[in-house]
Amino acid sequence: MQVEIKGFIEFGQYEHEARWGEKPYFRFSEYEGEGFVKVQEHSFTVEVPDNFDPRPQMVERLEVEKKKLEAEFHARVTQINAQIQSLLAIEA
Repeated sequence: MQVEIKGFIEFGQYEHEARWGEKPYFRFSEYEGEGFVKVQEHSFTVEVPDNFDPRPQMVERLEVEKKKLEAEFHARVTQINAQIQSLLAIEA
């Protein structure tokens, strides 16, 4: 199946001082980006295989996000438990 992708060619340059002065660059984006200058609208066509199934990659991405959230949750629970123990030690 053929899919047409529409968007913009944009010009950008790093605004952060540490990277300012590095070579400017161009990029393609589906949406006009903040901090970028639109050069022109652009579209291109790609051939997507008929048997393309995005679900395995989507599940993998969600699993990675879930592991990250679990790690953040456990770190915060550990911090809270440490605060509780600290408060209980003050009473004793």
